[in-house]
Amino acid sequence: MTGGSRRCIVVSTLAEASFYADNGYDDILYAYPLPFDKVERCAELSERLSLFHVVVDNRLALQELKKRPLKQGKVWKVWMKLDCDNGRAALQLAQEISEASGVELTGIYAHCGNTYACQGEEQIKAVAQETTTITLQFME
Repeated sequence: MTGGSRRCIVVSTLAEASFYADNGYDDILYAYPLPFDKVERCAELSERLSLFHVVVDNRLALQELKKRPLKQGKVWKVWMKLDCDNGRAALQLAQEISEASGVELTGIYAHCGNTYACQGEEQIKAVAQETTTITLQFME
């Protein structure tokens, strides 16, 4: 699955992140909006691994990260979740992340929950096109 690499994997739980970290992976994206009660565990992984990325989808999550600076001169590696229903609303959050000390905006994570209801190839293509359009508009 990883072509022999132990980098650039995506997980949806901290149990998965810990499993892969314990087995030599050192570049992990925790692709779930940051639960506030998991900040300390995320900090431990961030300090332990070469790269551990978290997903932020609101200002409160950013504030929680700022309350817990990382040790050893590391900074939080943050992917901002782009809600494809209101992509422009994310501009303020992106600005705040880019200006926050101890935090580095490293990516945009676009997720459209409406893909789960797709039936057939045409609907899937339509949602993919919509997601692409919204993401590109946001990036402009």
